[in-house]
Amino acid sequence: MIESSVLIRVILSILKTLERWYNGSGLHRVLASIGRGIKIAFSGSAIAYIFRHFEGALRTSWAFSCLRWLFRLLNTLFEWVRVRVKEAVADSTFFALTGQFRRAPTALRTTGMASVGFGLSILIFAMLKRDKTGFLGLVFVLFGFLAMYLSVHLDDKLHTSGVVRAVKRAAKVFVHDEEAELWNEK
Repeated sequence: MIESSVLIRVILSILKTLERWYNGSGLHRVLASIGRGIKIAFSGSAIAYIFRHFEGALRTSWAFSCLRWLFRLLNTLFEWVRVRVKEAVADSTFFALTGQFRRAPTALRTTGMASVGFGLSILIFAMLKRDKTGFLGLVFVLFGFLAMYLSVHLDDKLHTSGVVRAVKRAAKVFVHDEEAELWNEK
């Protein structure tokens, strides 16, 4: 549709004509020769050499080897712990019962409602007995309302959290290593 537009055809033909004029001009020859000279000078420069050989030098450096070894060790340890915990939790009755809380908003909402109910019952009993432990009930009520508040739009709140972003970045560094995955396959 846009290719069949008369206005687009006219503008394209004007631009093609200007391009042909520029390519045949002396200004183009001068600028192209300056660009070729800079390219030749840069290709033999120390800066270009550093950029071309930086990765190889980094991989063979002692500091990089130590850091890589440390990350591989931590990754292997985390993978070992993850496998052991997964095996231990697989047949757990506790985790079978709490399987309904797989989504954090549902867990927060349910925990919040239970906490508010528990806190209100403590408050009522404290008022009936005229006891000072009613403040503990108030803490449970406030915790419950906070949990219910956090359960609404939790994903948006977590995506804007700096702590969650930092944990995700650290997890990418520690968890994803192809060589460690190959070690686990052997």
